Amino acid sequence: MSHTLENVVLPSFRSIALGVNSPVNSQWPRWDAYRLSLDEMKYFRSVSTHWRITCNFDTEPLQYRDYVRAKFTEFDAISFTGLGTCKRVERLNVRGHECKGCTAGWYQTRGYIKNILAHDSSKNICEFGSTPGYVSSEDNFGMYGKFNRNFRCTASQSSTTNLWFGINL
Repeated sequence: MSHTLENVVLPSFRSIALGVNSPVNSQWPRWDAYRLSLDEMKYFRSVSTHWRITCNFDTEPLQYRDYVRAKFTEFDAISFTGLGTCKRVERLNVRGHECKGCTAGWYQTRGYIKNILAHDSSKNICEFGSTPGYVSSEDNFGMYGKFNRNFRCTASQSSTTNLWFGINL
């Protein structure tokens, strides 16, 4: 999945959980608006060990600032639902605040209140805690109801958020 901040107004990138079928341009990958179907995501999960989210991968080489990576066996991004639920990640960095092998609070819901996978860096929960310089209710890596221009995925309207499934050797 990949989308620009400008396209976060589309429900598939803001309010429809990853475990719900909501493809966008699934046959024509694009950095600005692309999401696989649920069946395609499940297939790639079945042959993957990890998921990660990067920012601006289309214009910048892989960077570990504003980055998250987790094992599917510890945190299944597709099936997960929760509100501020502590989940273990291998690596998490929000604007330079970093942890490795820690728990962080994650949000993803279906039903009346809906949102796609996101981390709120203003909440002082789990091992990761809050990130200095946060915006109140700041969303990172998804949803983007409230965001911080200092976070690379939300620095400008053309900034991209990129979700990947794969194998980490």
